[in-house]
Amino acid sequence: MIRNLLILSLVLMVISWLSYFFVSFIDFKVYSLVVDVGSETIAQKIYRDLQDYVKSMDENSRKYIELSKIKQEKKVVVNEDYSKMVLAVREKKEFLGGKLKPRMIQKGYSISVIPHEDGVYFAYLSNSIFVPRSQLTENELKTINEKYIEFLQKDQIIDYINFLNSYFTKSDSERIAKNQFFISKNFLINFTLSPFTTSKVLNIATFTVDNISKKEYLVNMEKIIDKYKKDSVYLKVNEEERLINLKHLSKKEKKK
Repeated sequence: MIRNLLILSLVLMVISWLSYFFVSFIDFKVYSLVVDVGSETIAQKIYRDLQDYVKSMDENSRKYIELSKIKQEKKVVVNEDYSKMVLAVREKKEFLGGKLKPRMIQKGYSISVIPHEDGVYFAYLSNSIFVPRSQLTENELKTINEKYIEFLQKDQIIDYINFLNSYFTKSDSERIAKNQFFISKNFLINFTLSPFTTSKVLNIATFTVDNISKKEYLVNMEKIIDKYKKDSVYLKVNEEERLINLKHLSKKEKKK
């Protein structure tokens, strides 16, 4: 009897160690949020609400979640209007402002260069704004730009104009196609259709929420943030998911 208990105890201990090994080294999914707010007061309110919500989570989730401090940063805030289209390209500022813009001005183009995201700048033909027959979606715009490259490679400008007629007036379709083909052949760069874009630099209150262990927690946090969305206040939330393992989280916990 005692021998059987010892064997059972040993087996359970081995199973326990194996379970720990697999849980520690097998990756599982976690989520994170980056919250940017144009008002420090609103950012503080969101932050306090999220802190209160964290207290309602299960013990393990509370243990590993990381809520960073709020910090002030200057960020480029980009607004895209899909009801209007422009011909544009994204590149480094030095190339667009120092090389491409002067050459295109010499050829009679009116071109504006504005900051975009992550150090990339946005150059567009400022005197050519096209209103589609109906507002385009992001996927439709992607399809149009992919088709443009196909028609350009085959030098099929008439077929490209006919394709664009489904989205724009005949006059706008011709202007778009002729400008794109000319720019590509003379400046060796592709200006594609983009939503009408404006940008400005704002002082942003920003913070992150890392290692959110459950999708339901992520959804509830986003609902808390959504309550503060107002037209007068800039508020942007970026969601990210990644794979991580318990061993990595435990190391971070020990460093605290």
